[in-house]
Amino acid sequence: MHMPSSSAPDARRRIAIAYEGHPYPWLSGLAARIRSRGFNRFLQRLAVDSASRRNPRSAGYMRALLQTSYPGGGPAIVECAEPAAIDSRAVAAADDIVLLWPDGNGCGWLAVERFVFRHKAPGATVRVINGRRRAFELPRSAWRSCLWRRAIEKSLAGELAFFVVFLVSSPFMVAWDAIRGRE
Repeated sequence: MHMPSSSAPDARRRIAIAYEGHPYPWLSGLAARIRSRGFNRFLQRLAVDSASRRNPRSAGYMRALLQTSYPGGGPAIVECAEPAAIDSRAVAAADDIVLLWPDGNGCGWLAVERFVFRHKAPGATVRVINGRRRAFELPRSAWRSCLWRRAIEKSLAGELAFFVVFLVSSPFMVAWDAIRGRE
């Protein structure tokens, strides 16, 4: 997984953004406002479930992955605890912006991505290195499709659909077994 490079020294200004946010940032903000112990416990369990399904990699792993992607001098890493802490001048001055998604699809990165797309220079390239060792360019059109995939994954739509089908079909299966004499 090596990023393309030319034989001449690359004079592009690069930054890499590392961020470890909550997978459900809007729910996290809501929990901070309503201060309900039960809701906080539910949100904590939801975040643990999300992490077990996404299997995010550690910050050290992502740094090592960045160094293997850019041998001979990788981009400067910008660590941010919240998207507003990113220096907009650094993003605007960069020709190449690398997002270090610790999971496969950048769950929880929406605010960071919005910030980057809002502040980057028009000719700047946004790239992603994800925790699955995949590197790719992220144009705005591909970013929109990522948003849909994240929404489907985070909404638990598949699990909810299975539950509804199971709930509706269970009485019929029990009745069918009773008719056939099975227990």
